[in-house]
Amino acid sequence: DAIISDYLSCVALTKALLPSWEKKQSSIDVKSTPPMIINTNSISGKFGCPVRTSYTGAKHAVMGWFDSFRIEQIIAGHPIDVLQVVLGPTRTNIARNSVTVSKDTSFKGNDSNTDDGLEVDFVAEKVMTAAFAREKEIWLANKKELFLLYLNQYAPELCYRYMLKLAKQYAVED
Repeated sequence: DAIISDYLSCVALTKALLPSWEKKQSSIDVKSTPPMIINTNSISGKFGCPVRTSYTGAKHAVMGWFDSFRIEQIIAGHPIDVLQVVLGPTRTNIARNSVTVSKDTSFKGNDSNTDDGLEVDFVAEKVMTAAFAREKEIWLANKKELFLLYLNQYAPELCYRYMLKLAKQYAVED
């Protein structure tokens, strides 16, 4: 399942690279800046999204794993900084390159959500600025998605009710 690999691939890659990072840290000055992982996630990693159950679950799992990993590495004496990038829609070719009915056929169409997303250069600049500042988490999204992130953070019941209302739009009647 692609959703499971979305989570497990991040974990497996990090665990595969970890011994070399720890070895390198042991051989350099203790006061040097620790390595950094930049985890590009999704706003779906912060709250439940209707009709995106598996995707949302994978994004929650990745965020939780990297938050725990960051703390465990400090305890182990080999700190590794993790920047969690909570990203809303971004103008990329992801929709056009999406697989449809078979792995050999791509969608080649537009997705209004992606087309209305953030500019790639803007996202890259903000991510690099946050990495340089050694931030732990940043939110990058358009107004609607940013509003939902703040709503979930400070008024989770209101966010839940909004998402429930949104979910009713996707309801299938028998």
